[in-house]
Amino acid sequence: IEVEWSGWMRPAARTPEHLSLLSASGCSNLTFGLESGSPHVLARMKRLAHGATENIAADLQSCAEHGIRTCLTAIAGFPGETEEDWNLTLEFFREHADVIDGVGLQSFKALPLSPIGREIGTRHIPELERVEPLLYARNYDGAPSQRETIAREIEGRRVLLELGLAGKRRRGLLFR
Repeated sequence: IEVEWSGWMRPAARTPEHLSLLSASGCSNLTFGLESGSPHVLARMKRLAHGATENIAADLQSCAEHGIRTCLTAIAGFPGETEEDWNLTLEFFREHADVIDGVGLQSFKALPLSPIGREIGTRHIPELERVEPLLYARNYDGAPSQRETIAREIEGRRVLLELGLAGKRRRGLLFR
């Protein structure tokens, strides 16, 4: 039976043999959580062990060599992210655009039950008090500000559009 499938994978600089087996099994698309191109931000996210940018870059290249399309997820405005950190993320997109088929970019949201959501200070909004336990994300105080975070997401989406990695079909994938 021929089956085409896709999945999510943690980056780990896969061997060519591993990706050859994935491709032969029908894997057509893999999504990796880049989240940031900055080692500083990845360390703060506690993702550096498996999310090092050099591992993701190696996996992207290997996937391209084995005919597996790739998508990345990324976050703009993670708490403590500097302008320099953000620029490293944009630079990663630029450097590897030839082996990326799409990027899902979103601005940081403070999820109340996540480790970072518990760590950062959230802003209490009296008007939301009754529904606050039901909220998906909370407003937070800190840097970058919410205004800066949104500006980074907009800038990132502009860069992705220029690179052909968002907002249009690219090799059978659609990202908006």
